[in-house]
Amino acid sequence: MKTSEILSLIIPIISIVGGLVAGSISGKRQAKVEQVKWARSLSNEFANELRGVVKDFTTLVATISHNQVWLTWMAENNPATLGKEIDKYEESIHKLLPAIEASHAILASLDYQIYQDLHPLMRKILKQDGELGVAFVTYRNKSEEGIKEIGEFYKECWGTAQSFPTIISEAIKPYSVQHIIQNS
Repeated sequence: MKTSEILSLIIPIISIVGGLVAGSISGKRQAKVEQVKWARSLSNEFANELRGVVKDFTTLVATISHNQVWLTWMAENNPATLGKEIDKYEESIHKLLPAIEASHAILASLDYQIYQDLHPLMRKILKQDGELGVAFVTYRNKSEEGIKEIGEFYKECWGTAQSFPTIISEAIKPYSVQHIIQNS
């Protein structure tokens, strides 16, 4: 066999092998690109779900906090309607507490650190509700004394209402759009 004949056989073989290698490399690169896209999509879905649960949790905290502030303010400023306000509070709190507890538990399943960061706020809201419940009993047995006890919770409830936005925003800071943009 002549050298030219050998070369005419080797060149196509080299071309075929080169094409296979290039195709393999390209395929691996594309697979890696797709894997990164999938991971990014999954991360975005998770972050969106987490933001939704945090939004629900925040709305519940705001609602409960507002109800507590309103009720304690009424004890100090319009005690004549307090009995009616207590009834409204108790009716709403029996719906809101299971919802906020469920939302808090869902947060634990999505991001345990956020759950832990928000746990003191959760305990504070539940503690205030329990203390108000005891004051309601006093109010129903001894109206004037109960009015005073409920009104004494105003500053504490107002403080919770003022502080919870900062507490929540600090807890979810790693998932904020600003934080994600700064760290990408």
